[in-house]
This record gives sequence, structure tokens and C-alpha cells, in this order.
Amino acid sequence: MSEQLNKNLILLLLWLVLSVGFSSFAYGAEHAISIDVLSDSSVLVSTITSHGLDGRARRLTIDTGGNLTATNEFLNGFFKKAIGAPNNMSGLAISYSGIRSFKIPGLIPIDKYYPSPGGLLTVSVLINPQGDRVFLLYDNVRERRIDVINYNSDTGTLDDVPLFTIPVGRGSGGATTGVDEMAITQDGAKLYVTPPAWQYGNYLNVYNARTGDLLTSLGLGGSHATEVCLSDNGDVGMVVNSDGSVVAFDVSTDTVLGRLSAGSGMFHQCAITADGTLGFVNDRSGRRVWVVDLTASPPRLAPGTNPISVSNPIGDMSISLDQQFLIVTSTGSGPRPLLVIDISSRKVIHTFTFNTLPITATAKGSQTPEVKDPSCDPMVINGDFIITPDGFDPGHRLPLGDGVNEGTSWSFDFKTDPEFQCFPTSLPLASALLTLELTPKGSGISTDAFKINLIGFPPIITPVIQELPIGVTSTIQIELTNFYRNRALPDLLKATHGDSIPAFYADDAIVSFAELTLTSFAGGKVNDRFPDLGPEDVDTDFDATPCAENCVGTFTITAEFRNTSSDTLSDLFFEVGDLTGGNVLCNADGGVPWGYGADFTVPMDGVLKPQESFTVIFEIGLRSMNPFIFEVDLFGKVQK
Repeated sequence: MSEQLNKNLILLLLWLVLSVGFSSFAYGAEHAISIDVLSDSSVLVSTITSHGLDGRARRLTIDTGGNLTATNEFLNGFFKKAIGAPNNMSGLAISYSGIRSFKIPGLIPIDKYYPSPGGLLTVSVLINPQGDRVFLLYDNVRERRIDVINYNSDTGTLDDVPLFTIPVGRGSGGATTGVDEMAITQDGAKLYVTPPAWQYGNYLNVYNARTGDLLTSLGLGGSHATEVCLSDNGDVGMVVNSDGSVVAFDVSTDTVLGRLSAGSGMFHQCAITADGTLGFVNDRSGRRVWVVDLTASPPRLAPGTNPISVSNPIGDMSISLDQQFLIVTSTGSGPRPLLVIDISSRKVIHTFTFNTLPITATAKGSQTPEVKDPSCDPMVINGDFIITPDGFDPGHRLPLGDGVNEGTSWSFDFKTDPEFQCFPTSLPLASALLTLELTPKGSGISTDAFKINLIGFPPIITPVIQELPIGVTSTIQIELTNFYRNRALPDLLKATHGDSIPAFYADDAIVSFAELTLTSFAGGKVNDRFPDLGPEDVDTDFDATPCAENCVGTFTITAEFRNTSSDTLSDLFFEVGDLTGGNVLCNADGGVPWGYGADFTVPMDGVLKPQESFTVIFEIGLRSMNPFIFEVDLFGKVQK
């Protein structure tokens, strides 16, 4: 077969793969399903893993610019909602079968309450503003009732039996995760409860929160009411209905102020500014938040940007304590970050994704380990490190443990990091930062190296190590993604189903501290923002000059990619999903030719706006002139 025919076959396969090789989103394992802003302005969320089997309650902080930061406080368990007490000393997490109290800060479990009889589904929970009573709404198909429980918010303790119960009709068998079906006035006097889904007519029931007596019912019109919310100043309340309508009411008189049809999407949740002027409702099917002017009678859509368009269907929402930001959870497929919306500009200004939280593992030892005769004991245990006389130079020299001509091995054990179980191995790394504390013991430091102690991970030889001063303890840092593929370590964790990464250092220094921090890429695949490539979008060329060792030539692909979505993208890079025939991408990041998992950063400044395009050149080193498959995924961040 001629060289030209082989080249044509390669071209055909390239066009097919570039046309169909893009795959769907693949994101990390954890996302928020409910949110509550606490009295110290921190943010409490409940999260669930992508397989739906477990989750956590977590606490975040938010700064004056709207940036969210994890505190690494968490309570394990699948919780439909987590809320804080008014004094911010304790909180409650609601599961399907009951509630658990926890300490703030720390989210340390304290007490629990399960309704009697069993088999009831917990629906909604709230704490009165005085912090001494809990209202727990639960139901099944036979009954729907509220248990009112004495609660000490200072200590987090709950009574074992309810103070009294409020019957609210026949149950409907549960509720949407994160939805607040109850609200209470700031003086703790009146309790508002939405009806079960089956109820004929749509009414909001108002109860005496201190006795459980029914005070009145507000006719809402429309279909089933899903959530009720009140302003902090006690002036106005709002109910959202599943048919896309909103009902505002006067809290002092319990009279309906008006009804507004804001859209065709299914509404579930709401939030009101503290002064009662603006209300926010989510349109779960339309990826938007509607803004309601509650100063008008009847209520109307607020002027300005309305609705606020977002990239995901919206879930639960809450307003920051300073009233500057609306913080919302997102649902649907693909990325599901927390979104921070600036209320004044009505734009998403920040996102927060749990799967980007880094994981860290450390190993510690002494700068002066025990020194032994290797002929008697060929191993020195130095804390988490094992010193042996079998470094890169296998010579057995005496003594062992003095840091000369010896190897040091250890494992980076990530299972002690609370974020490890949720760390996504399906995404490449943004960073793999290695920190080493080294004390060189001789001129042999000029040949020392570090490596991941497995086949396929070559030693890292760098002046950062080899030029260290002899006899001085130094702390250095090495970014491993400059030497290993960005996907190499996540693939290692995934392939072994393990929680540790073996490491090795050789061979003329004492290693007394080692730390490895892995940070996942904060974005995801953006393949669907770009159309399939056809022959007119790809130019190819062949040069007999090889771009890598053991290659017979260089095959060059020039391709144009256009952003046909409405999203602005940044931090774009390609990752090789498949490159057959032993061929390598010569111009991969780091200057090291790789096949599968190689990264190639898009050479561009700033962001890629809608309808803008970029051109890239892939240089592929061919091991032979046989047809091959080349498949890439495009990763990036969506800017708001």
C-alpha cells in the first residue's frame, strides 16, 4: 500500500473521530441540594453524591465580594435540608426519617429525633426565632402532621417526645428535596404551612405556633403551593405554586395582596429580601430566576433584568446576610455548582463547585533518623518513611539512615482527608503540588530525583532538588503536572480503587516531610459548545522529520473550533481521549510527547465569546504509516 494511500486512510479516520469523538459531560461526585444562610453570615448546605447514596451537611463562608470558601466542616449523611439556629450555636439536618442536631462550628453531631410511629417521611423543618422550638412536618399517605419539639439551641438537645402535634390532613407521601413547606413569623406567633399536593383547592393554612390552633386559611388559586417564605421585617409573605404563579400576602392581616403569573415553568422555591421589597422565585425548567416587586399591589415583575438567566435549572435559594447576594443551588445534568447572583446587577458573579476542593496527604519523619548497620537491619523506619540501601545507586554503604546513598519510600495516604471520598477521578488535575523537606548529606545530591513509585512514572530530575545546599534543611515544591499527565494521578486512584500513591526518593538526602495536594480542574467538558468538525474545518500535512523518538514522521492537524453556544468560555484545553498505534502528541503541555491523557492548552488570551473561534495545530508523532484514531475532549470554564 502506498504512503499516499495510508495518508488518505488516516485523514478519513481523523474526520470521523473528530466529528463524533466528543462525549457528554463528566463531572465530580458532590453537589448541593439545599442552602441556608446563618446568623454569622456563613452558609450551610446539604449535599448529595452523584450516585445518590450518601451526602453531607457542610458549612461555607462568603466574603463581601460574594466568594464562597469551604471551611472543611461537615456532617456525614444524606440530608434533604440543613438549617442553623438563630444563635448560630447549633443546627438541624433533616433526613427522610427524622432530624439530627449538630454543633456550630464543627458540625459535630449532638442529638436526634425520630417521629413515632415509624415509616413517616420527614418533609420540612424549621426552628422558631427564639431558638427553643422545632417544627417538624412529616407525612405518609395516611396522615400529615407537625411535631412541635422543645429544643435547646445552646446545647443542641431535643426532647424525646413532642410538646404537641398539629394535624394538617391526609399526607401525600413526601416532598421535594430542599423545599421549605413551613414559615414562621419573627415573634414566633404564627406558623404558615402549605397544603399536600392532593388537596382539593389551594390554601395556605395559618396556625397559632404556640398552641397549634388553626387561625385561618388563605385561598391562593392556581395549582399546588410548594413553598412559603416571609420577609424578616414581618411585612410580607410569598407563596410559589407549581403552575408558575406567585401569591403575595400581608403577614399582619393574613390577606392576599395579589397573584402574579411569572412564567410557564414549574416553581418550587422562593426568597424575600429582609425589607420585603423584592422576592425571588426559581423556574426549575427554564434555567432562570424571576424577580418580583413586592411593593406593588398586586405584585408585579420588577423592572430591569428579569428574569435572571443562568446556566442550570435552579434549586434552593437563600439571601446573604448583607442582602447583596442571592445564593442558589443548581440541578439537572452536567455541572451543578452553587451560583452567587449579585442582586443589584442581577448577574451570576461567582460559582462554587465541591468537586474542585483539593485533597492533601502528608508523611512526616525526623531530620535526624536512627542510624543502623544495614548488614544487621536493612531498613530504618523514620516516622512515615522507610529508608533502605536500595536507591538508584544499589551499593550498600555504611551506615544506613545517614542520608547518603540510600532510598526513601513512603505512601501519600489520602483517606484521612475528609474530601477524598468525593474527589472526582473523572476529571484531569489543575494541580498536583508536591512539597518536600530535604536535608542533603553530600555532593551526590546533584543526581537525586523523586518519582511516583510505579511503572509508567519516570523519575523527576530537576535543579530544584539537585542544586540544594549540602547540610541545610530546605523546603521545596514541585508541580507534578509539569512532569506527569494531568490525568495520570486521578487515573491511578481510579484504576487501583485505592486511596494512596506510593512515592520514592533517591538517594543522598534525608526526607523529613512530604506533602501532596491534588486539585481537580474547576470546569468540565465543553464539547457541546462546539459543532462537529467536517473536512472543511481540518487541514493536514505530513513531514518525514519525526517530532519524537522512535517515530517515522510528523502528522500535523490544523483545526478551527467555533463557540456556537451563548456561553463565554475560558481556560480551554484539549485532552487526548484516544490516540492509537502507539502515536504521541508531540506538542503536548510540558513538552513531553504523550498519547492517551495528553493535555494541550489552547493558545489564546482572555476568554472565548459566543461565535468566536480559535485555531490549533496538533503535531502527532507517527510510529508507523498505518491508519490511526485520534480523539480529543475539550475542557473549559463557563464564565458569567
